[in-house]
Amino acid sequence: MSNFNDTRFRQVARYAGYHGFVGGFPTFYQADHGQGLVYGTFLLRGDAADVHDVARDAYGVSGIDDQHLRGLISAANAYAVANGYAAAFPTCEQSAVSGPVVYGTVLIKPGITDFKDVPVGQLNNTDINNVPAMMRVAQDYAVQNGYPGGFPTFDRANHGGVEVYGIVLFKPGTITFRDISADFLARYTTPTPWAIILCHPSDEMEPFNAAKLKADFNTFFNVSGLGTGGAYDYWRDISAGSINIGGSDVFGWFDIGQTGEQIDALTGDAQRQAVYDWGCRAATGVPLAYYKHVFVFLNHPCNSGNAGAPEATGVAWGDFPELKLPALFGERGMVAHEMGHAFGLHHSFGENRGPCALYGQPGEYCDWYDIMSWSNVGGFVQFPARTAAESDVHAGPGMNALKLSQLGAIDFTRDWSPPAPPFDVTVTLAALNRPDIDSPLVARFVAAARDPRNGISIYTLEYREPTAWDRGIGPPVVLIHEMPMGGPHLGRSILLTNFNGGMLPLGREFQSADRTVAISLEKIDVGSHTASVRFRSISGVGRPAVVIKDVINPPPGTDPLNEIVILENASSSSIDLTGWTLIDSSVHTYSFPPVTVPTGMVFTVRTGHGTDTSTDFFWGQDSPVWNNTGDTATLLDSFGNQISLFSYP
Repeated sequence: MSNFNDTRFRQVARYAGYHGFVGGFPTFYQADHGQGLVYGTFLLRGDAADVHDVARDAYGVSGIDDQHLRGLISAANAYAVANGYAAAFPTCEQSAVSGPVVYGTVLIKPGITDFKDVPVGQLNNTDINNVPAMMRVAQDYAVQNGYPGGFPTFDRANHGGVEVYGIVLFKPGTITFRDISADFLARYTTPTPWAIILCHPSDEMEPFNAAKLKADFNTFFNVSGLGTGGAYDYWRDISAGSINIGGSDVFGWFDIGQTGEQIDALTGDAQRQAVYDWGCRAATGVPLAYYKHVFVFLNHPCNSGNAGAPEATGVAWGDFPELKLPALFGERGMVAHEMGHAFGLHHSFGENRGPCALYGQPGEYCDWYDIMSWSNVGGFVQFPARTAAESDVHAGPGMNALKLSQLGAIDFTRDWSPPAPPFDVTVTLAALNRPDIDSPLVARFVAAARDPRNGISIYTLEYREPTAWDRGIGPPVVLIHEMPMGGPHLGRSILLTNFNGGMLPLGREFQSADRTVAISLEKIDVGSHTASVRFRSISGVGRPAVVIKDVINPPPGTDPLNEIVILENASSSSIDLTGWTLIDSSVHTYSFPPVTVPTGMVFTVRTGHGTDTSTDFFWGQDSPVWNNTGDTATLLDSFGNQISLFSYP
């Protein structure tokens, strides 16, 4: 984190722009409420202020740095008054794109503030050259006199022998205060540049349109492509501007030093890693150590994805970009996915019995709403094919809240948790891709893991809308995710697909496995981009003790009535099995009827047909279900929590 005071103004200005405000300024107060350091910050919306680029000559201040900060604030206020505004402060940003140097300036509209000349003695005789101390004392004076906040103009005068400082005071209701994570603010002045290395095989020429492609890559990865839907836009948008790959540079084309035949002799991960290594070695004169990540692009097909052993902070990609596409990269979702790996993210999961891709572990790639499950996600056509010979360009979706938190892209002050029990409280969540809405972006609680082997888990709720990078996900939805804090699934991001596909529906409550927390969706308000979710603490009786005792499966070809699962209510109370399910490894699913089993009762589920009794239930299958060579029976409660697991042989 920078200690330069002008940097604090820049950080706040950038945060404001990505969160629906026109500007803001730091109070230079800080605190730690138990989660980490936060900085006090005031933010203004468009009805209170305008933002202008003001010529440096109009400021009369030669530079933007800590040394000139007092002069910048004073000059901004002088400019404001001369141009019909009440007051102003600088963003401490400058530009000279097509003319003279200009300074970003937040100009406060008339009627928003009061101005007072305040005797220095009432401001603790603070040194006017000490910008942080002056900002703090102006805030103190504002609060003491019934205003929500204020800042100094850094102008002084002498009124009848009394020295006074100019103070701008905001009227109630005109300004928003937030405690913002210091680490999160620092991200706005900490770019993450990539080196893009363009290569071709030694026996193949660089592409016929090499210069245009190089420009296209620069547009895709850099700020020059703002608004064109490239990688720069993706990371900027999903992180509220806190992940900035601007400053990335494109180099090449380089001869990779290997023929196409030599490249094709390798396959899979080995080919990908080799292409990455060859590309980095070929990039003579490129200061790769300066860049946090490297993207090696080869104008020849190869296995594409995350590379750069041992840290795996890069990407290798092989393709013919000049062919059959209306824009660079046909699967932009895959590009974002592989860049996510380079940022340190793993695949996301569901609770499915198998992977949702051609390979992987059970549940892998099964979060429809998260780019780290790419190949099974709610993407969209970003650029339609223009001719029959072309292919569509696909992109999206965004990321789930757990992944964004791992990237540091959600300020922890926008992350809500319920109070200590007992509690019964409703929280209003803003859509995850609408940080401009002044509500929490994610809610979380801690409870027993769904799978008992994992011990304790963190659960999150997020509201997603089908807009921007999420426009392919389907209807607006509140999602429930789990991150186990131990066990075989430690640290995984898991969409609770065993409970209504991971979606919290209206009219159906979710309860944690240990029965300590209950959650229900009260409403989704698309107009305000919010969802209201009720959290309440409940008895905490623990995970229901219903146990699968045995699975009896006679030799193949026998009557399915002879297949029997034996269960027992080993708890100290009766248990309602309505909505509970029994599942095998192939996801054959038996759903229990509305029934309550008393404590100590042993009961069975038979695969074949029959009439249910109080102790025997019939699945109604015409053929056997349980594999003779081995299978796993899983009992889930009505919320999808795993209650019992039985494997054989």
